[in-house]
Amino acid sequence: MSAETVVAFGVTEDRDLLGQYFALRRRQYHRHFPTLPEWFGEEEEADRVADIVVATMGERVVGGARISYAGPGMSRRLPLESDLFELPRLFPERRLGEQLICEFCRHAVEPEFGALVSRGLAAAMAKTAARREIALAFTVCPRGQTVLNRRHCRDLGLQFEVFPALLPPNPFNLEMALCLYRGFASLQEP
Repeated sequence: MSAETVVAFGVTEDRDLLGQYFALRRRQYHRHFPTLPEWFGEEEEADRVADIVVATMGERVVGGARISYAGPGMSRRLPLESDLFELPRLFPERRLGEQLICEFCRHAVEPEFGALVSRGLAAAMAKTAARREIALAFTVCPRGQTVLNRRHCRDLGLQFEVFPALLPPNPFNLEMALCLYRGFASLQEP
């Protein structure tokens, strides 16, 4: 990738860009996790009530991620939750039912754009969370990914916590970690 390469980041509702993102997501998840069901990575119901952040180079999607929301007045929970894994029960001291929270998930990047796009997506997702006045963002990722997530948070001035004792159910047959991002107010634009 040359120094002149321009990658733009932002939330989109454009059906062509979304289609490219879902195709990329499906390819990348099956590349890294070949035992996933055939349909995994395709558009799902949770995508339709979320923000999809994409990284584009011209008209080509080279990365993307989903931000799902839950909070007061919303009848849904975050996609990472289940009847056996409810965040308000796991973190009663954080009073999650009283504030808008989100989940960063379904992150996918074209391999040749790796670090640049991953870092840019992290910043775009954090700024989107700040604009929406999100209190806390959760994610579930392979334990090795927590190092990169922590670095992105440090670079953005966010706090990052990993909860190694909390093992949410996952379809990847990997040891996953629940992580928490905080401090989005510092990214709000005046």
